[in-house]
Amino acid sequence: MLKMYPLKFVIRNVFAGSLKKRLPLEEGTELNEPIVELYKDDGLGDPMINHYHAKVLGISEDDSTRTSSGLIKAISLTLTRSSTSASHAVRSHRL
Repeated sequence: MLKMYPLKFVIRNVFAGSLKKRLPLEEGTELNEPIVELYKDDGLGDPMINHYHAKVLGISEDDSTRTSSGLIKAISLTLTRSSTSASHAVRSHRL
């Protein structure tokens, strides 16, 4: 049976948005590899969490968030490589 978790994954391929508020890079900088961020989807403003938080909170089992992050990163790399022009480049994904 499929079990849904109250999580959002954000994959960033370009430095922009809320990431620029947290790290000192120039907006629009292409990242060497995608950054995968994990957010708890709730009424607290969707705080960023990590794999350990998800496990302790009981919203993910074992290493399912790590496995999901790896799969999402691979999908993002595939989509980014298949983009034919910068105007169509995949900048970020929310899953």
